[in-house]
Amino acid sequence: EKLDRVKSDSKELVSSLLSNQNNRAALITFDTNSQIVSGLTNDEELLNSEIDNLQVTGATNYYQALVNVLLQTVYLHCWNQS
Repeated sequence: EKLDRVKSDSKELVSSLLSNQNNRAALITFDTNSQIVSGLTNDEELLNSEIDNLQVTGATNYYQALVNVLLQTVYLHCWNQS
């Protein structure tokens, strides 16, 4: 199934990104709505657990997903400035 492949690939990406302790990743889902499932973190176990819980629902709202990515990026930038 496509979702299983997406989950597997996502976990590989998280593992690769978080192999550097300075990196963080976030999980943002999008269907009819977009949701920040996990904010920026370096907790690989948490992200993998959230990835395992993903389900296919609704339509595809790319716009709201990109807004949430932007919000996380701005948050990271502001956090690093303080």
